[in-house]
Amino acid sequence: IEIFPEDQASQVLSTIYFDFDSAKIRSDQISTLKRNLDQIKALVDRGVTIVIEGHTCQIGSHAHNIHLSEQRAEAIRDWLVAQGIPANMIKVVG
Repeated sequence: IEIFPEDQASQVLSTIYFDFDSAKIRSDQISTLKRNLDQIKALVDRGVTIVIEGHTCQIGSHAHNIHLSEQRAEAIRDWLVAQGIPANMIKVVG
């Protein structure tokens, strides 16, 4: 998963790793999310939409990997929303 401001796709804020074939956020990745939370809040406060882009490996069918990448991005979105980031300021891409 990569998290970046919508208007600056080259500025990746975080890369979050998942276990194979899983969309559950690993406990060791929470610290990475927390480290970037203030920066994400500041961007959102300025009206910048945050993009969460899901990725997978090449193992499995294309359809399965698209679905898994969306689930991973949605898991991060849900975590950010639980931390107070408005859902309407987050764009999820699989």
